[in-house]
Amino acid sequence: MANQAKEPDLVALGVTLGKTKRHWDALVAHLDGLAGVRREWKLYGGAHGWQLKARDQRAALLYLIPRAGSFIAALPLNREAVQALPRCGLPAAVVAAILADRPAREGHPARIEVKTREDVEHVEALLALCLASRRPSAAASARPAPPRSSSKPRG
Repeated sequence: MANQAKEPDLVALGVTLGKTKRHWDALVAHLDGLAGVRREWKLYGGAHGWQLKARDQRAALLYLIPRAGSFIAALPLNREAVQALPRCGLPAAVVAAILADRPAREGHPARIEVKTREDVEHVEALLALCLASRRPSAAASARPAPPRSSSKPRG
């Protein structure tokens, strides 16, 4: 987004995204339907420009980065999400591209250039994976009951 003095408005965003604006709108609507997720425009300076950042109370979930004719959806995946990637139903090429990236401070980056509805579905799948990996797992929360004390047998 060229004008870095103020956050993008819908007209400027529509001009930049072109036909992919409908995919942007679909992802924003998806985010708005998630409990506890808020979004805000952030300016990350020179080369990075404006990005729409979605986060929950813990950390960033998704960055939507406008480009001419498309946008980048970037998600920081934690270790659990990265381990679950091969089983999440994404195409092997998408998984391989994500795993080829080096981990960053915020998490392992998953970047999807969004141009089609299929790309939106990939982002939604990654977002679901990211959110699921932040919840306590059923296995971790289901602790075994403590052993019963060995009292004298009743007689």
